[in-house]
Amino acid sequence: MPNDPNRNGLLDPGDLIAVFSDRTDADRNGYVDDIAGWDFFQDDNDPADATRFGHGSGEMRWSAAEANNGEGDAGDCPRCMLIPIRAADSFIGEVDDFAQGAVYAVDRGASVIQEALGTLDNSTFAMRALDYAWRRGVVVSASAADENSRHHNVPGTNNHALYVHAVRYDGENVRNSTTFLNFNNCTNYGAQLVLSVAG
Repeated sequence: MPNDPNRNGLLDPGDLIAVFSDRTDADRNGYVDDIAGWDFFQDDNDPADATRFGHGSGEMRWSAAEANNGEGDAGDCPRCMLIPIRAADSFIGEVDDFAQGAVYAVDRGASVIQEALGTLDNSTFAMRALDYAWRRGVVVSASAADENSRHHNVPGTNNHALYVHAVRYDGENVRNSTTFLNFNNCTNYGAQLVLSVAG
């Protein structure tokens, strides 16, 4: 494919990074060449997941994929602008990496932070990062996790996060279903849930 500087077969943020990185922090924000977001897991300027379908890049595609470009289905918000941020290698991550990513997003003008993340820990920093987003009018949509359990999934169960789980149709397919509000067993449940979305 022509115009594919990172040679991965796609036109993506990695191409911008390959072309425009000059190893300087020209905007003096503390992040060298953060042309297309930041990776708080590996502390570099390439936030792409290392796996073919990671929770970050996969969720990003589902959320904001363009229509009519030959790359598959349109996302829920195909005209939305994105700031790619990586906070973990998979679904389970370190809560302070999430917190750094949240502060980074707020400081760069994000109006929504969407995370598909669960952490084994919690911290004052993470709670303050959510407070910081809330005080600036930034919605943090947080995953209820994927364990078919009612345990509390951090950071989603912290204050000022919109804790979300998934519902789906109840049959083998749409045509022979009786409801679209069936619990999706690849998600968690419990009293702290604020919102259910189609999964």
